[in-house]
Amino acid sequence: MYAAGPEALLDRLEKIVSDAPRIPLGRRALIDQEQVFALLDELRSSLPRELAEARALLRQRDQILDQARLEAEQILEAAREQARAKAQEHEIVRLATEQGKELIREAERAAREIREESHRYAGEVLAQLENWLTRALETVRRGRQELEARGREETGGSSG
Repeated sequence: MYAAGPEALLDRLEKIVSDAPRIPLGRRALIDQEQVFALLDELRSSLPRELAEARALLRQRDQILDQARLEAEQILEAAREQARAKAQEHEIVRLATEQGKELIREAERAAREIREESHRYAGEVLAQLENWLTRALETVRRGRQELEARGREETGGSSG
């Protein structure tokens, strides 16, 4: 057995099914169950890797969000400190207040953009994973159905 991604395993499974010898006068084919089951085992073992990668991406997203929050807090604190330092005279106080508010708005906007981008990225990754898992599950279902149909055919054919 060699390491292969889930999509490659599904491609191999599809090739086994499509290359299987056909039974005359029907849509049935003979498939090597051992070969199919081995591929299904490989597919099962590769899924945890894919899920681990998805979890790692989620952790990475959380780290990015935490870092964005920390940077936003630092920017906010710097803005507040700057506003306090400039509060010595009335005109300076007014200017510092305006500038501090602008810095706060900018920091909040930057944090919001980072947060939205992180959520979008995580959503895309999860959507891709969901799509892949759906396709994998559908292929496995089709393979099982074909195997079950062949099994019924072989059982029905040998008793008649």
